[in-house]
Amino acid sequence: GGGSSLENLIDSGNEHLAMDRVREGLADLRRACALVPDSADAWDAYGIALAEFGADPNDAVKVLKRAAQLSPDLGYEKFMYLGQLLDDGEAAATCTRRGLALIEYQAAHGDEDASERMCGACCALAEQLMRVADDV
Repeated sequence: GGGSSLENLIDSGNEHLAMDRVREGLADLRRACALVPDSADAWDAYGIALAEFGADPNDAVKVLKRAAQLSPDLGYEKFMYLGQLLDDGEAAATCTRRGLALIEYQAAHGDEDASERMCGACCALAEQLMRVADDV
């Protein structure tokens, strides 16, 4: 396929990241978002990459929020990352709950990995709720 199609950019971005070529990987994913500005897949991949590798968590939050707007019912990861990155404990817990709901849905529909992810998500939510309690 052509090197600039959306899927190619996302794939090549993720490949770069897997090989620790962070700058190139983020650049490809950023290009994917620019190429198809309403592609949930592109914003999802870019947001998760920024959450993992980006220098500024605020960048990741902005991109992940956009991904969440574009695709509120798919891709629990973006909600889990938002849960970790948001400073507002209430908002973070809301995002984590949303991610949990999506994982539960996947588990109910025969996704074997979902139950494992569920454990991690529940731990994350518990930590956030404890942070909220500390703030009071």
